[in-house]
Amino acid sequence: MGYTRIDLNTYVVLSIWFGCNNDCTICMLSEMKDTLHPLRFNQYTKALVDLKKAGRFENLILSGAEVTTFPDLERYIQYADSLDWFKKIQIQTNGRRLADPAYLDRLIASGVNEFFVSIHGPEEVHDRITQVPGSFKETMAGIENLKAYPVNLVTNTVLTTLNYPHIEPFMEQLCRSSAHEIHMWNFYPMEPTDSRDLVVDIHDFVVLLSKLLPIFRSAGKVLVLKSFP
Repeated sequence: MGYTRIDLNTYVVLSIWFGCNNDCTICMLSEMKDTLHPLRFNQYTKALVDLKKAGRFENLILSGAEVTTFPDLERYIQYADSLDWFKKIQIQTNGRRLADPAYLDRLIASGVNEFFVSIHGPEEVHDRITQVPGSFKETMAGIENLKAYPVNLVTNTVLTTLNYPHIEPFMEQLCRSSAHEIHMWNFYPMEPTDSRDLVVDIHDFVVLLSKLLPIFRSAGKVLVLKSFP
């Protein structure tokens, strides 16, 4: 049987933690991260019990800023898994801590079976966006480590004028990974105007897309576009 696309109508997202080990120039939360509080465990458990009773969502996404920097993450995952309800427990992550095999082992043992990993271009570009030297190597090591496990991997790349010139070869690289779906998001500036000139012109995007589609067809991978007009 072939891969079945993710149906986000079956997922619920809980934002549980807002610390982060990157400082991305494209972060939608930006300075808000410093004012947001984590979801307390009693609030979290009540929400999950209510979700199970409602019976609508069979898959769970744990999100925030960077959940792998949350000291209590494994406890939260284990509780979700203990309910014996969610078919998928996904974490949204920059993937850096997945470079540590022991940490990755613990996450999967706790119940994570799906990873949504953000990576925004080749090494120099990605590290410029995250403002953390070496972050690309750690994220790619994490993606490589996931090959050893029977889990679903989805990658996420935000398209900007910074990575646009590099996207074609970079997507070819991701197509060689174990990712089943490769998501590309249109940059949302979170301000009235694109003051940093990061939004890619739609005509340029159409040209890029015509080059990407043959790459994905050849690789047999799924390209998912988000927030494009």
